[in-house]
Amino acid sequence: MIYFTSDLHFGEMACIKYFNRPFEFSNEGAIQFDCFIRNKYCSLVKDEDIVFFLGDVGSFNVAIFEEIYLNEMAMDDFYEEGSLPDKSIIERSAYIKNMISSLPGQKILIKGNHDEGSNSYYRDCGFLDIKHYLVFDDFFLCHYPLTERKKEIKPIIYKLKYNYATSPCTSIIHGHSHNKSPYSEVGKTRYNVCVDNPATNYMPVTIEGIPEDKIYEYVSSLSK
Repeated sequence: MIYFTSDLHFGEMACIKYFNRPFEFSNEGAIQFDCFIRNKYCSLVKDEDIVFFLGDVGSFNVAIFEEIYLNEMAMDDFYEEGSLPDKSIIERSAYIKNMISSLPGQKILIKGNHDEGSNSYYRDCGFLDIKHYLVFDDFFLCHYPLTERKKEIKPIIYKLKYNYATSPCTSIIHGHSHNKSPYSEVGKTRYNVCVDNPATNYMPVTIEGIPEDKIYEYVSSLSK
């Protein structure tokens, strides 16, 4: 099976408040929600399934991230040298890594605006590939819904809009919108796969018409 999901935001308490997640607005509530969606995910996805994560798996709120992985003995040395802002960032990145690593499936990450880690960090989390967008026939996969009515200031979104406009795609599989639906536009079909979208029931979803053969071929090429 091929599944799509987005905006899990592991460990982010603010998402409980802003997106009406059904748990207590506290750090404990955030962890409970993480376990809730992990259980939902694991009840559906098997190891052989392919899962596209359309961004924002979790934020550790750091502008720079060392492209190395620190063991407990090395951590204190880094804090003394001031190479990393504080220990909580390491703890958050480790928590996100553990959550993602616990999820079955052949996982692909389409980066979102909260995915600050290096590509090597996300590979260590268990993602087979990390992209800003992918194209499969008529389907354009990216984090953002790429609506025309919304003015953008981020260069990456301008680039994604250009790549979408010059592609043959009329369908966008996206995240970012959470529990809100983006504007409808003539000639475009959008699939909001955020866990907060009521239509997903906090679970990965399938999409009718996706070119499965090309996706299987793409994933197979990643292991060569």
